[in-house]
Amino acid sequence: MIKKILLYKNIVLSFILIAMLLIIPAVAYADGNNTTNSIPTSDEVLSKLNGGKIPQMGLEDFTNVLIKLSIRIINLLQTLAAPITVIAIVVGGISYVAGLISLNANLRRSGAGTIFGGALFFIIIRLAPIFVATLEGIVKNAK
Repeated sequence: MIKKILLYKNIVLSFILIAMLLIIPAVAYADGNNTTNSIPTSDEVLSKLNGGKIPQMGLEDFTNVLIKLSIRIINLLQTLAAPITVIAIVVGGISYVAGLISLNANLRRSGAGTIFGGALFFIIIRLAPIFVATLEGIVKNAK
């Protein structure tokens, strides 16, 4: 009986969440004075930001902007990688030990997975500049 109630509760909450995701954007862009589509296009937004001019960007400029943005994101992730990894390993270790104590195989697996995932995240983020440099070389050679 309790499982049924929890199932119905989850279904109702899921329905409410989906309804909110569908209704909130419509309310946010609603404009009583305008009967047409009031959501601005990207060209309209860019022209307002640049004083009426729509900027033109070539493929080389776009790839340079994209590479610079990815390098900034990677630098941010590299500064956050060590604390996130330490937190993940500590939480995974606690979970693993709790699984050992309670003889719960699922808890042990989740702890080991968290430790492994944290270490893998740290390694991937530390090697990310190599991936970016490789992609940058591929893009530059493709021109």
